[in-house]
Amino acid sequence: MFTCKQMTVTAPKPARRARKRKSISTPVLKATPVLVPVAQGRTRELTKPTAEIISFDSYIKDARNRWDVHAYEIQELLKDVGNVYTYIRETYARVTT
Repeated sequence: MFTCKQMTVTAPKPARRARKRKSISTPVLKATPVLVPVAQGRTRELTKPTAEIISFDSYIKDARNRWDVHAYEIQELLKDVGNVYTYIRETYARVTT
């Protein structure tokens, strides 16, 4: 027939306390577009830049020179790292003995 199960009721959770510190609001920066006045139906004329264009051979020489400087700097960095490692190892050996 018909049976009724007994249900248990749990106590309600206590209300959460309100936050006491004030939140810091960050200002919202709005991007304003820069409008360049151009007459209707016209395009803006560009002027030729004054930068000197180097030849391809000069460019290759410059790139190789920069790579040589980079390789030298890395070589010196590795020497310094090796010196630091040696110093730390010697200092550790002195401290632990």
